[in-house]
Amino acid sequence: MKNIVSWIKDNVVCLALSVIFIIMYVLTCMNDSVYYALSSCSIGYLNGEVYRYFTSSLLHGSFFHLFWNVLAMICVGSLVNSYMGKLKTAVAFCFGCIAGEIVFSLCFDYMYGCGASGGIFALIAAALVYWLRYPKKFSFHWYRIDLIFIIIYFFAANDNVSSVITHSFGFVFGTIISVLFIIVHLIKSERQKI
Repeated sequence: MKNIVSWIKDNVVCLALSVIFIIMYVLTCMNDSVYYALSSCSIGYLNGEVYRYFTSSLLHGSFFHLFWNVLAMICVGSLVNSYMGKLKTAVAFCFGCIAGEIVFSLCFDYMYGCGASGGIFALIAAALVYWLRYPKKFSFHWYRIDLIFIIIYFFAANDNVSSVITHSFGFVFGTIISVLFIIVHLIKSERQKI
């Protein structure tokens, strides 16, 4: 029981986001206008509504889209939250979503987009960066079910051009922000030694 409570505390950001995804999915199923008001869209339709770059990450187009992203969110959260902390996890997710949706908006005309996968790919990148920097701190055993699922998700989720672009930029931005987090941490550590 202690392990479950500890896991929930460590993974609270990704669990909370997953609950929001489910609530937003129910709302969009009840009313299509919610989807069209909050999803990302091409620059021609944006009308200065830049909030869509984030709100679109809370929406999902189908039950299976929601299901796989919630599962991926929980699995990647279990890999990174205890190492990055709640705030850095939330920041990496948000900026990965925003970066992916901005590129989507620039590349695709007359399309609406949604999904949390840009942020999920940012967290996958963060897990990789932290694992490469602090390999002894991670207990990455290849038989971990969450890690196996994330590896499968990483390849299987790229099933169309818009997904590849959104995921790639989410991953790139997740890498950049994770490296910045580590650099800031190292600078603070060096200052404390002085």
